[in-house]
Amino acid sequence: MTGGALDGIRVLEFGEAVSAPFCGRLFADFGAEVVKVEPPEGDIARRWGPFPQGDPDLEKSGLFFFLNTGKQSVVLDLDRPSDRERFVELARRAHVLVENQPVGALDRLGLGFDALSKLNPALVVVSISPFGQTGPYAAWKGYDLNAYHLTATGSRYCGRPGQPPLEPGTFAADFFGGYVAAAWGLAAVLGCERGLAGQHLDVSCAEAVAALFVGCQNIGAYAQDGVFERRTGVGMALGAPATILPAKDGYVWMMALEPGQWDGLRRAMGNPDWAEPEIFRDMFARAQNADVLYPLIEQWTREHTKQEIMDLCQANGCPTTALFTVDEVARHPHLTGRGAFVDLEHPRLGRVRAMNAPIRLPACPGGPRSAAPLLGEHTDAVFAALGNGRSGAGSVPGSIDRRSASSAGRPLETTGEMQRSGEPEATVQGVPGPRHAANTSGTGHPASTAAALETNDQREQVPGQQSGTRNGSRGTPAHDPGSANARLPLEGVRVANFGWGWLGPVVGQTLGFLGAEVYKIESRARIDINRTLPPFGEGVRDPDRSIQNHAAWAGNGSVTINLKKPEGQALARELAARCDLAIENFGPGVMNKLHLSYDELRHLKPDLILVSLPPAGLNGPLKDIRTYGMSLCSITGLDSLTGYAGGPPIPMENAFADPLGG
Repeated sequence: MTGGALDGIRVLEFGEAVSAPFCGRLFADFGAEVVKVEPPEGDIARRWGPFPQGDPDLEKSGLFFFLNTGKQSVVLDLDRPSDRERFVELARRAHVLVENQPVGALDRLGLGFDALSKLNPALVVVSISPFGQTGPYAAWKGYDLNAYHLTATGSRYCGRPGQPPLEPGTFAADFFGGYVAAAWGLAAVLGCERGLAGQHLDVSCAEAVAALFVGCQNIGAYAQDGVFERRTGVGMALGAPATILPAKDGYVWMMALEPGQWDGLRRAMGNPDWAEPEIFRDMFARAQNADVLYPLIEQWTREHTKQEIMDLCQANGCPTTALFTVDEVARHPHLTGRGAFVDLEHPRLGRVRAMNAPIRLPACPGGPRSAAPLLGEHTDAVFAALGNGRSGAGSVPGSIDRRSASSAGRPLETTGEMQRSGEPEATVQGVPGPRHAANTSGTGHPASTAAALETNDQREQVPGQQSGTRNGSRGTPAHDPGSANARLPLEGVRVANFGWGWLGPVVGQTLGFLGAEVYKIESRARIDINRTLPPFGEGVRDPDRSIQNHAAWAGNGSVTINLKKPEGQALARELAARCDLAIENFGPGVMNKLHLSYDELRHLKPDLILVSLPPAGLNGPLKDIRTYGMSLCSITGLDSLTGYAGGPPIPMENAFADPLGG
């Protein structure tokens, strides 16, 4: 098997249920060696099921199997001094310790960060909890449901008014907490490779949900207007149509917000006369008249199957999708053709069809290397290897022989003046916050560029570059990624972010918070939808005053380039060639049409990493699907699991898939 991207990384997992095991699985999927410490009775997820044929066998839990593929299981009773010593030996040789024990539990055992970091200064300890390691709720016990609803996400985004709020049909807070823990934990390991000390990362599942959902719009809106929006129970509040409607054989996620999409839906429906009135002139007007609009569309959807509706709408440029059930997803040729499932042999379950890794890395493919372990299956082998000096015994974590992914010191030449927000840097327990607010359109990153590459008086023309950029000298190189003076793991890493909507900002924000210089590539010819959404500062409708845009793009610079013009494409290629990473979430083929394909960019910079985030991947039968983050969950089966008992699916009123993909 080809080596994984994280080969050489050693992870010690002391977690139960969902959040920490999911974080550990993400490490394992990409090549890390993950040793899972379980108590004698085993991870509680072994008892949660579901179980095949209803057989409650600890070794047959479907949930445990999904969360723990590719790991080794070691049983330790940490109430015994000898087993605590064995835990210390594992931690001494680990790069990462992931845990979700009750706050303070490891400290009481003498196994907390302060104690372990004295033995292993490069150790990164990732502590995941419902409410965080500090604060008034730190000692509270809680499950995924408690963490999710503490954030008000349910009261705002899912459920019918007058009925209890809903959580999506999965462990949403735990999965988001696990994703955040894996991303930031890996960044901390990278920091250690670059000379930073080990850290204790405090991941609150509630804060992960709040930051991704509530913080993007609602906290800013509340600060501006003192108003906190409530759930509608029917879909998107700002625009319509954006809801779930019944079809002849199930349901569809009906989306048609932009003018061309609404025109496409009208064509798909046969251009009915009722769709012409002024009350349906734009998505805002349609939302205000949704009680009239939705019954009219429903008359049409009930006459067709969900697949017929999806095919008709997609063919006419309307991003409506069928709402698949879980069994339909498991059999769909798109996922099976993309290798989303793998067959693994398990000693008690036999051959099991399991989910593959969620990301495709062509050079070093990920995925589970083995089935979930039996309880304590590897105890003897792991400690025998430690005694024999294998599995990294005697090595120093943080000194892995792996080439850094970024290159140092390539200046960006741009025109214009430097601008910088006065917001100070914020850190919480060593975890950085945004270092500056979202930039106005065409203003740049404080470390390098504030240039409007589209001029204000000739927005369809891209001017030539000037040689003098900063105090009469050429642009200064970014901080050397390999410098021992780096304070953040990704300092010196440059990112060209071609993303838009919500998915692009989620990726850019995370990288920016970790120290990268992130440049948002946008155009005045087609303004990012975030700049168009209310509320607006001081009530003035202006692209630079959107509260949502500032929340979404905090920490990013803005460079305006018209990618429809050859000159703009050339500038974009030059900018990308001076970055370490490029991000895009267009549909498949768009970057090719813009002459910004991976092959073209790699020709300019061989070690460039291009992250593509299309809705359904770059290949497969659904690769060209048009959708939004709000409706994308319809083709995953998740929407079919979200609702009240015995009732229809209830739409999540946010782009759930965007922060998950980011």
